[in-house]
Amino acid sequence: MLKIMADSSSYTLNLADPPVLGPGVMLRRDWHVQLDFAPKAGQPERLWVSVESVNGERCTGRLEQSGRAANLPLSGDLLAFENRHVVNVQVIP
Repeated sequence: MLKIMADSSSYTLNLADPPVLGPGVMLRRDWHVQLDFAPKAGQPERLWVSVESVNGERCTGRLEQSGRAANLPLSGDLLAFENRHVVNVQVIP
């Protein structure tokens, strides 16, 4: 199930400040990125996502764990996000 990050969803993604990825840096499939989820109710949570596809600065990936808030996506959900949402990157060889 694809959950799109949008204002109408039960959560949004905070922007990385300062940006983690510099201009021209491209994510790659199988990298792990951390996104900062802000539920409409509750505290923000940083969750890890495994990148599955990259199209310029837009990506999709699978959530690696469920958040604590009931209105956050669940482990295994497919998410859409952009480079500007990435707050941490982990490359596993």
